Amino acid sequence: MPTKINIRIVTGVILLTVQVLMVIYARFDEARYFCWAPHDSQNEYAIFATVNDQTLTPDQIQKRYRIKQKGIDPRAIQHIKDIIERYETTYGKDSPAEVIMHYSTNGIEKPSWRWPKT
Repeated sequence: MPTKINIRIVTGVILLTVQVLMVIYARFDEARYFCWAPHDSQNEYAIFATVNDQTLTPDQIQKRYRIKQKGIDPRAIQHIKDIIERYETTYGKDSPAEVIMHYSTNGIEKPSWRWPKT
């Protein structure tokens, strides 16, 4: 006689499996959105942007992207990149900016990031 499978056990196993798979995926993804410890790095950054050959001031950068022009962020640097990309592909379409972001992760200097991507 076949045994009944308890729906709660199956649901629990599925949820745990999905969580484990998302954590494994996050270990290899730059954004780390689904990682159990997404705030495991210290990123120091500085954003420089020009619109129509005019260099934006720190206040203009903060108003445009809603983040400070220079700062330290404990999340993955991909979060800052995503904020800039999202703005430039939506609200900033009519006045596109050229953006350069210099940053270091955990004190190690990284190559500058640019928008638009080249």
